[in-house]
Amino acid sequence: MINKEVQRIENLIKSCNVVDYKINYKNTSSCELYYVLNKLETAREVNVEEINVTIYKDFDGFKGSSVFTISPGYSDEEIKEKINNAYERCSYVKNKHFNLPEKEAIDLSPFKSDFDEDLNTIATNIAKQIFKADVYREGWINSTEIFVSKITNEFLSSKGVSVCYPMTKVMLEIIPTWSGEKEEVELYFTSQSSKVKYESIFDEVNNVLENAKNRSEAVKLENVKICKVILGQDEVRSAIKEFTGHLAYSSKFRHMSKYNVGDLIQQGDECDKLTVIAVPYLENSTLSSPIDSLGTVLKETVLIEDGKAVNMYGDAQSGQYLGVEKPIGAFRNVLVKPGSKTYTEMTSEPYLECLYFSSFQMDSFTGYYGGEVRLGIYFDGVKKVPVTGFSISGNIYEDINKMRFSKEIASIEGYEGPKYLEVMMSIN
Repeated sequence: MINKEVQRIENLIKSCNVVDYKINYKNTSSCELYYVLNKLETAREVNVEEINVTIYKDFDGFKGSSVFTISPGYSDEEIKEKINNAYERCSYVKNKHFNLPEKEAIDLSPFKSDFDEDLNTIATNIAKQIFKADVYREGWINSTEIFVSKITNEFLSSKGVSVCYPMTKVMLEIIPTWSGEKEEVELYFTSQSSKVKYESIFDEVNNVLENAKNRSEAVKLENVKICKVILGQDEVRSAIKEFTGHLAYSSKFRHMSKYNVGDLIQQGDECDKLTVIAVPYLENSTLSSPIDSLGTVLKETVLIEDGKAVNMYGDAQSGQYLGVEKPIGAFRNVLVKPGSKTYTEMTSEPYLECLYFSSFQMDSFTGYYGGEVRLGIYFDGVKKVPVTGFSISGNIYEDINKMRFSKEIASIEGYEGPKYLEVMMSIN
């Protein structure tokens, strides 16, 4: 049910004789806890309303658009003034004409709020799990920020697309410190999810503290020029999204896409062939949405199947520019089928696992990927040693034909799929 404020704005838009428009409404209720060491310094409860209105104008074969925000308490006259000003500004935006998506049936069954307790109780219980791991003499949690939110999203367009759905969001930022014999080091950990998983929070924080310990003991990696590298969930997600990015209508329209439907993204038998599915909903992703930003209803679509590009995706504007009869929408979540190897199998032979990067880079033009590694674990076949002070590099478009992916699954923001990948890379 669209709320009265959104309905009021739509009525005012119609009274100004505007034909095409969309209204995005978001109400966010949050509890925020800020800790220094394990002492609560600040607690906040926040309730914020955001209303963004996009006005469109068709003229001379173009479709101009203009966006403005509305704050609670605006009078009818103030809103009308904003609408009229926006409509005038549309004439300066000369985008090729396109049609906004039409109304369709929407499945909202996956979209529900899972927060049964009040937000402060949830945030406090999360803090308890975090500080349960803070038991080391040489290491400690320097600062912690916890954000727990309930969000109501509403969308209304001139084409009859009308949807209201809830979202929940938990964000953690933690800075662990370890004072070793060689030096004192800090690491940075952040996570974002649509669900609270108390049982995994302790394990995650304990793992971060252990990594801080390893970083304080890390030695310079020397005399290794090429090695089997194991990358973790964040880098695996970046690698997968590099290839799905080339299947976006917008990439094709800008002549930046390397692939057409039917092209083989992977070749040969030395790799695990990817199957990537675009989905509107993932259990742990705050990017889940039943529609895209223009109002196209999102439905599960296979983008890559057994290493072959089978579909493109994108919003109505980019799709229509390419001549697509029915654009499938701009997805932000991907589901990837597991690989062939377990993590135990990956680590049974010499390897270099990269745990923390200064900055992991991916260049779509050259194919370069890699970066400076702040912390890795090197296994020479006999012992494991924490290492630092090196970089890794490779070409993603060549290496995708040699990558093996894990059977273990990660579920993180915008991605559910293999948690690890292994590939031979250069060490610098």
